Amino acid sequence: MALVRQQKLLSFTAGLAVAGASYVSTQKLIWSSTSALADKRPNAPPPAQPQQPAEPMLGADERAYFVRKWNQGVDAVFQPIVGALSRRGL
Repeated sequence: MALVRQQKLLSFTAGLAVAGASYVSTQKLIWSSTSALADKRPNAPPPAQPQQPAEPMLGADERAYFVRKWNQGVDAVFQPIVGALSRRGL
């Protein structure tokens, strides 16, 4: 029985090695062919420049106002549920 397990382990390891090698080979082939096509393109666009982070749409006062309103809305929605659960001792 030990010989059968050893054969299975060897077969699994060999299959894993072949699958890994074919994956790496395929990835290299895809990247090299894509790079070659991009180099042949006559009007290739310039590389994208990093974008500046967007300015916040709301100032600190407006954000505080909306946070307060959000919290009031959450309290209004969940206050009856919390009250019912606390009456039941949950």
